[in-house]
Amino acid sequence: MIRFRAHTPLLTLGLSLTAIYGVALVIVSRLGQIERPDVIAGALTLDLTLLVPVLYYLLMVRWRGWPAITVVPVFIGSVVLAGRVIPDSQHHVLDLMGHGAAVAEVAVVGIIVFKTLQLRRAYRERKSAGLDLYSGLRESARPLLGSVAGNVLAYEVAVFYYLVFGWRRATQARPRSFTYHRGIAYGAVVGAVMMAGVVELVAVHLLVNLWSSVAAWILTGISGYALFWLIGDTHAIRLRPIRFSDTMLQIHLGLRWTIEIPLELIERIGAAGEALPRRTPGYLKAVLLGAPNCRVELRAPVEALGFYGLTRRVKTIDLRVDDPRLFEAALKTTSAP
Repeated sequence: MIRFRAHTPLLTLGLSLTAIYGVALVIVSRLGQIERPDVIAGALTLDLTLLVPVLYYLLMVRWRGWPAITVVPVFIGSVVLAGRVIPDSQHHVLDLMGHGAAVAEVAVVGIIVFKTLQLRRAYRERKSAGLDLYSGLRESARPLLGSVAGNVLAYEVAVFYYLVFGWRRATQARPRSFTYHRGIAYGAVVGAVMMAGVVELVAVHLLVNLWSSVAAWILTGISGYALFWLIGDTHAIRLRPIRFSDTMLQIHLGLRWTIEIPLELIERIGAAGEALPRRTPGYLKAVLLGAPNCRVELRAPVEALGFYGLTRRVKTIDLRVDDPRLFEAALKTTSAP
C-alpha cells in the first residue's frame, strides 16, 4: 500500500496523458468530418499545451514536491508534441503558444544560470565544512532545487566527476577510515566485467541493428551509460571509504549507499553472525561482493540514501570491511572521552 501511494501521482499522470493524447488522436482523425474544424483544433491545441502542464503541476509539483521550474520544460514539450498531433493547416493557435514556449525557454536558461551560481556558492561552503563531493553536492542542491531534483542532479554530477577526475585522485589513508574493496580484489573484478561488457555491447548492437538501428543505438546508449557508471562508482568506492568522525559514522558504498549515523545511535558493532533475509524490515546489506563480516546495529532507524536519492529506513546494516577487527574497535576509540 505504501509503495502504491508513493507512485500514485506518476501513475495518475501517465493514465491521464494516455487518455488525453488518445482522445486527441481520435478527434484529429475526424477533423475533416466536423463542421468547424478550426474551432475544434484550437480547443484541442489548448488542451494539449495547457491541460498537460496543469495536470503535471497538480500531481508532481503540488503532490510530490517536484520543483516548480520543471513545469516549463513540460510546457515546451507539450507544445512540440501538439505540433505533431495537430495538422499543419490548423496551427493558428499553436503558433501563438509557440511564442510563449520561446519566452519560457529563455526564462528557463536564465533561471538555470542563476541556480548554477547559487549551487556553486553553496557547494563551496559545504566543502569547506568537510563534506565529500557527493554529500556536499546533495546538501547544496536539495534546498535550491527540491529534494527529488537535487538528489538526481547531485548523483549525476558525482558519477560524471568520479568518471572523469577519479583517475587523477590518489587514495589517501586517513585516520579512522576503513576500505572495503581491497580484500575482494574489486578492481580486478571490475576490469573483467568491463571487458566482457564491451564485447557484449558490440555484439548486441550488431544483432539488434539487423532488426532496428534506432533500437540498437538506444540499447547501446543504455549499455554505454552502465559501463561509464561502473567506472565512476569504482572510483567512488576507492575514494569514499567508511569513516568515523567525531560525531558520526559515515558508511559509504561507492555511489550506491550513503548512510550518516550519529554515534549515540549505535547500539553495537560486531561480527555479522547469521545472515538475515534481504527483505527483513530495517535491514540493509551494504556489501560489494561476498559475505558480510561486520554488523552495525542501531537504537533507532536512520535514512540510507541510495541510487538517485532513493531512501530506505534502516536499523541493521551488514558490511564487509577489509579490517573488521580494527573497525569494531574504532567505535570505542571514537566514543572515548
